Amino acid sequence: MSGNNPQRGRRPQASWEKYVKKYVWDDDSTPYFIPVRKLKRYQADKELLLYCAFLIIPAGLLVAAFISAALNGDYSNLALGLYGIAVLASAGFLHFRKSISAALFSISAPVLLLLHFGINGFEVPDLNINKVTVVAIDDDTDTLTLAKDKRWKTGYGMTLGPVEALPRPLSKENIYYLIRQTGKTSQLAQTREEAHLGKAINLVRGGDHPLIMQRIVQLHIVEKVAMVIIVLLWLRYKIRVVAIARAYPNLSQIGKDGNPWNKLTPGPPPA
Repeated sequence: MSGNNPQRGRRPQASWEKYVKKYVWDDDSTPYFIPVRKLKRYQADKELLLYCAFLIIPAGLLVAAFISAALNGDYSNLALGLYGIAVLASAGFLHFRKSISAALFSISAPVLLLLHFGINGFEVPDLNINKVTVVAIDDDTDTLTLAKDKRWKTGYGMTLGPVEALPRPLSKENIYYLIRQTGKTSQLAQTREEAHLGKAINLVRGGDHPLIMQRIVQLHIVEKVAMVIIVLLWLRYKIRVVAIARAYPNLSQIGKDGNPWNKLTPGPPPA
């Protein structure tokens, strides 16, 4: 009997190979390279589920950032918040209803991101999560005391405002660089090199208005090119997502095990 065992002589599958097939490249779980016309419904379901899970992460962050700002009375990011809610809704319709309209609407995400790169550069949108209030300025040590620890590192780019709250000689239009001291205390430098050398700007206390410090994310040219390539690949993949949603009603319902009945409602198969 042992000579008829089909498992005899088969190479055991390495653990890394098993997880690669499960999460990266597998005809059943991740059928990204199978033409849309050859997909089965269960394959399309899994591919759309993974895409919707990917889509709701940035949309959810936009909504969370807007809610956080709105709770503090800042409604300047209302458009971003509403757009995030719309993307979340389209992901739901795409997953549960396989809606072609939802698939088409979600194309707007990479398109708008490319437009943002072209018009506003690669700066992160003006979100509340990138801001912190300066609660005290020490003229003697040129130290800023922050309302909370943002875990920013020395060398991060910063802008400050409003103008009436700025200590001299700071300007609202310039970017300064953080010198992190403790969890809630920092200094500022004119350049990133001076920040790492600990050369702080001599500050003179400004007005009594609340001073806001905002982090500016600055990317190198290689990072910018990589971001554009990733967004273009995202846009290209969106064409496949629309094609799947359009073809879904006509896809085969044969299951993973090849049984044509296992995707139908319970009951005896037809004659």
